[in-house]
Amino acid sequence: MEKKVFISHATADCELIDVFTEFLSSIGIKNNDIFCTSIRGTLESGKNFVEKIKENVQDYKVVIFLLSEQFFSSYFCLAELGAAWVLNQNILPIIIPPISIKEFNSTPLIGIHALNMGHDNFARELYSNLVKKNVIENDNLIEKKRIFSEFNIKFENTLKLMQGKLLKYETTFSRYVLDYIKNSNILNNFFNRIMYECEAIQKVVETITNQQVFELEEIVNALMKTNDIDSIAQLDTNFHKKLFEIAGESELLGLWRVQFEDLFCFIRRTWASINSEAFREQKNTHHEIFLSIRNKDLDMAVRTMQKHFATIPFHLLCTYVLNDCTD
Repeated sequence: MEKKVFISHATADCELIDVFTEFLSSIGIKNNDIFCTSIRGTLESGKNFVEKIKENVQDYKVVIFLLSEQFFSSYFCLAELGAAWVLNQNILPIIIPPISIKEFNSTPLIGIHALNMGHDNFARELYSNLVKKNVIENDNLIEKKRIFSEFNIKFENTLKLMQGKLLKYETTFSRYVLDYIKNSNILNNFFNRIMYECEAIQKVVETITNQQVFELEEIVNALMKTNDIDSIAQLDTNFHKKLFEIAGESELLGLWRVQFEDLFCFIRRTWASINSEAFREQKNTHHEIFLSIRNKDLDMAVRTMQKHFATIPFHLLCTYVLNDCTD
């Protein structure tokens, strides 16, 4: 007999999943008709986790993806998403705030109608979708209004609780990272350069001319087209020098000296060290910085520049850790 609902979710979202499965139970879907690793008894003791999921993703009437920030950070969740898409399953994506339709459209599910758990009418929309997919029978909607309302309240409270916990840990983590940075001469120098360049890019957005936009675009386009390390390092160097030049802050380039190396040497070593995924991301980030400057979007320009610098140390760390694990 075909079972009803396969739920793909991030382990970190288990508190939210409890609220969601409780709602499914209230509209007539029993726990034994749901495959969800958060439900006790779903996975047999000693059963291979990955094999069990592969077996079950094909056996359900609908595959629900709970698309949270944690979901997009989980390799297992993304693998489940890909498997369901390839197997052409009856898919129902559900977006969990603060994830937006933009992130959703970056997945293979683009084009599939997604529900948003943050919308006031989400519970009713989910109920209607499950009726259409023959997962549950249509019932008296008037009697379900109380259930829908209770779910909305529980969801909002649970999401606030989870975000509060996340903010607490993020704040603690950030404090320790900043303390470590301030006690390291090299990292503190790097941190100061972030601040100086973010200040410089504000002046760039305010003062850049059409000719300077054209010159910056030529550099970025050339950087996007090549994979040669020396060429990329030179273009990246030119990119940063151009920004300081436009901002009228060329003397600040002296802050780029790191252990007696000039800007080009530092940048070349960085590009040569990071893995292929980080390589692509850094190229795309340069393009995003340029677009925000061209569009005179000051907030986006500063945020993207902060992201660019903040991710470099972590890309380098991940590269070294992954290389050590695969040696």
